[in-house]
Amino acid sequence: MAAKKRLVGDAKPAARVHHAAKRSPAKKPVDKTPVANKSDPLYNQSVEKALAILEAFGEKGRALNLGEIAAATAMTKSSAQRCTHTLERLGYLHRDPQLKRWVLSPRSLSIANAYLTGHPLIEQATTHLVDLNQVSGESVSLSEPDDTDMVYIARFPSRKRFFIHMPVGHRLPMYCTAAGRAYLSALPQAEAELILSRSAIRKFTPMTTTDPDRLLALIRGPDLEILK
Repeated sequence: MAAKKRLVGDAKPAARVHHAAKRSPAKKPVDKTPVANKSDPLYNQSVEKALAILEAFGEKGRALNLGEIAAATAMTKSSAQRCTHTLERLGYLHRDPQLKRWVLSPRSLSIANAYLTGHPLIEQATTHLVDLNQVSGESVSLSEPDDTDMVYIARFPSRKRFFIHMPVGHRLPMYCTAAGRAYLSALPQAEAELILSRSAIRKFTPMTTTDPDRLLALIRGPDLEILK
């Protein structure tokens, strides 16, 4: 009887362990906040989360559900829900009744408009951009560097029937654009190499150059290959 009691007593903990293993907690989203920002006492992660949600719509699609927003921004669903609700109340997001997903509202453009309005470079360059557009008949753009990308801040499309749509605000990596390579060529070599090392280099077309040494040669080369 004593042996039987020990067997029963030993079996219960094993059952509890097995039961607990079935209820192991789900993995939490990876916190992508840079360590330097976490140590900054003035850094506000709520602002970071709100902006991350707005940017997710450009990267992941025009319409997103709560799960997609949480995955794209590395938030928990509850945190994403609070931020999304606040942005909706402020007018930056609205719920599409047909898609049953959130989409950006026209008010979200007010942030970019504040940057573009009265931009001194755009004001000074517009006349020249229009003239070049009319003379060449080709699309003409003005872009600015931002981190490892070039961002379009003005664009006058070609009058041809077929052209590539590149709206203002669209961004492309420096390493594979004419404007980006021109910008890199004017930097000290150490700075250009640092930007290339931080870039997520990949092929956009079969002709995209991805070899870092080849990219540096194109940037520093004296011929017109930099514009290809």
